[in-house]
Amino acid sequence: MTDQTHQPRIERSDLPMIALVGRANVGKSTLWNRIVEERRALISAEPHTTRDRNIAQALWRGCMFEVVDTGGLDTEEDEMGRGIRRQAERAVKDADLVVFMVDGRTGVVEEDRRIAKQVRKLNPNVILVVNKIDKPRDEEILHERALYSLGLGAPVPVSASTGKRVGDMLDAVYNLLEALDRRPPEAEPK
Repeated sequence: MTDQTHQPRIERSDLPMIALVGRANVGKSTLWNRIVEERRALISAEPHTTRDRNIAQALWRGCMFEVVDTGGLDTEEDEMGRGIRRQAERAVKDADLVVFMVDGRTGVVEEDRRIAKQVRKLNPNVILVVNKIDKPRDEEILHERALYSLGLGAPVPVSASTGKRVGDMLDAVYNLLEALDRRPPEAEPK
């Protein structure tokens, strides 16, 4: 019989690891697919479609890193929900950097506040990303006090579905990894 509190680790490479976290349906899997340039993560309007961690290598500025897609940290209190949450918590702990995502259409909700507090305890290296900023009028949310009250710094706007500003977000990720002495190594020539 396995220990129910056991939280399996992802087999780590020497590459820096980035974990995408947040509540369900903020666009974590869409962003993951965009960053790794594949459509491996399932995308659905149904909450908690992602149940386990997805991990893949990504390339930015000619350098490699790993990206982990997680299920929402706002799961039900049943066995499956606890398993999804444990997987996401492990990804946060193991990551060199966490990308905490909120939904720019709904704005910050109480669940975001609870999860942000939990993430800050598990890993201090966090970038706040506001997804679903598709049009200029969507940028109004970036000035809302609620985003800054999460205690995660200035928000980085993106549209995971269109790719808008994802490069800017990856620049911020790259720069923070450098500041943490986890500069991504250059990709091997093919």
